[in-house]
Amino acid sequence: MTPARRPRPRPPAPAPDPAGPAGLTQVDFLQTQVDFLHGPVATAPTQGAHPVISCASQACRWFTAEPASNHRLQSCARPDSFRASRMKQIGMAPDIWDAMSRPRQIIPGSTLLLTRRTSQRQFLLRPCRMVNQVFEYCLAYAARKYSIQVHAWCVMSNHYHLVVTDPNGKVPAFMSWFNEFLAKALNAFYGRWENFFAPGSYSMVRLEDSETVLDKMVYTLVNPVRAGLVSRSAYWPGSTSLRVGFQGRLSVARPRNFFRTKGPTPERVEMTLTPPPGFEGDVAEFERKLLEQVRKREQEIRAEAKAEHRKFLGRKAALGVNPTDAPKTREPRRNRNPWVAARDKETRQAAMARLRDFWREYRECWLAFTAGDHSVVFPFGTYQMRLYALAVCTSPPS
Repeated sequence: MTPARRPRPRPPAPAPDPAGPAGLTQVDFLQTQVDFLHGPVATAPTQGAHPVISCASQACRWFTAEPASNHRLQSCARPDSFRASRMKQIGMAPDIWDAMSRPRQIIPGSTLLLTRRTSQRQFLLRPCRMVNQVFEYCLAYAARKYSIQVHAWCVMSNHYHLVVTDPNGKVPAFMSWFNEFLAKALNAFYGRWENFFAPGSYSMVRLEDSETVLDKMVYTLVNPVRAGLVSRSAYWPGSTSLRVGFQGRLSVARPRNFFRTKGPTPERVEMTLTPPPGFEGDVAEFERKLLEQVRKREQEIRAEAKAEHRKFLGRKAALGVNPTDAPKTREPRRNRNPWVAARDKETRQAAMARLRDFWREYRECWLAFTAGDHSVVFPFGTYQMRLYALAVCTSPPS
């Protein structure tokens, strides 16, 4: 019987030099397999250059590393990566977002549309008494704790919408507390331990004018009708500000499934809806205008559903969904995530231009700060660096 041949031992691969070639900063090398049948690389790089092999074309490009501690690569050729092309489309340099995510500009007094989705699009926020109570209690307590003005909200089965105004620039702390205790309380209710919300952060869209604020409030309130769940927003059994109104008051008892009886949270919290900026005059008139826009939009959706022979799910079926189920439809991927919203195109473009300027200034200050220069002044609207790193920021514009 012929003995099985032993595999030939491979020589150990040499350990890569973490410092890179002489005269280069520390960079990350793109590891790929090269078909040597195409021949060796044509020429060797000059001092201070570094080869990066393209997996698609097996072509070799040379990138020059910047000195000091930036740890960035600047292309000597025309940038053709997806990120570089995307940056070119929106008018930003390709290296603006390297090594960091885009920071949020927190401006006191902004009116915002806030959205958060559940993990795997599961129906963990499905309409039921406990879910409604937990959501409204956490919302009312967090709004009072961080002085947030709530204008509208609607809780769908796998996400929620909030329209709020942040007078003191505390919306990150508000969302942190609200999402944390909403997730903990509902996980305790369901007896689950996994993450409640989808990975990543919440969506925050700054509303630039009063007309856009009204549009987003209508969008929030008619969301159950738009999703084909009920024919009228008033029929939706989930939590919605439509039942409270601007002339009423929401009073919610502390849920018993998670919050301690002798804990720091009160036994009952109250909250009053406030009209958004630009509509503070006649509250009754603003509410009438809002409800009129809601009814108009509902009629349009019902007419579209009738023309397409679509039926609404109904209140009873919405109450009977399983919290671990998820929609059978495929979620669109890689769509745009808006940062600002305005009905007027010029207003929206001007707002995006200001936001790009903020990102660019923030990037320059962040690089200098991380290099050791703590005297740099960050742009107005900086939140985390000001709060956690005690960075100096410019004063708000007059």
